[in-house]
Amino acid sequence: IHGTGKSTFVAPGDLEFRAPRGRIDFLSARGVGIRAPHVGVTTNKLELTAKSVMERFGDAYRWIKGVFQFRAERVRQVVKGRYSLKAGRISERAEKAVRIDGKKINLG
Repeated sequence: IHGTGKSTFVAPGDLEFRAPRGRIDFLSARGVGIRAPHVGVTTNKLELTAKSVMERFGDAYRWIKGVFQFRAERVRQVVKGRYSLKAGRISERAEKAVRIDGKKINLG
């Protein structure tokens, strides 16, 4: 398939790309967009590499069967309303000072 300017390919039904003995790469100079009422990704391993990531959701939920771990230089969370954390056990460790600032702090 070769075209100049905007090229449109229309499939009146389902469309499937297959590479039974290879891989499929999409390359673009200005970006790749996907618009659909539902997008599903099923894989054994998902790897994302980017210089920066911006996510925007109405609501977001994650169910992780095993461990959820991330490494960062710094972590910042900004919550407009209530922040709630529930765990069987919490262990936090700091190499330097710990600061808690609030009108009232209940322990126990």
